[in-house]
Amino acid sequence: VPGADSEGAGPILSGWLSENTSPHHKTFLKSQEAGAYQAQLACRGDGTITLTAGELDEEQLSAEPIVCDNETIAFDVTTAATGMQIVMDLEGAPTIYALSLQRMG
Repeated sequence: VPGADSEGAGPILSGWLSENTSPHHKTFLKSQEAGAYQAQLACRGDGTITLTAGELDEEQLSAEPIVCDNETIAFDVTTAATGMQIVMDLEGAPTIYALSLQRMG
């Protein structure tokens, strides 16, 4: 996952999810500029993390959830208004994750 000092780098989120303590994580990035971003999600562990992202006020986020199973995945996120929400859900064993956002253009 790219470092925070990369040009156009956005926030980096990292942590772990566990079925017993924190299987659901929601992050609100209220001041994130609108635009197109390339995101990278790295997850390590025996669980599966499903990620959705989109506008702050949307109930239905990205049409296609991103599923991470002990791998690193790159995907696009586009917002039309300031702010973004990211939701991660875990199924299975405890798993660590790192998510970065890189503004495109």
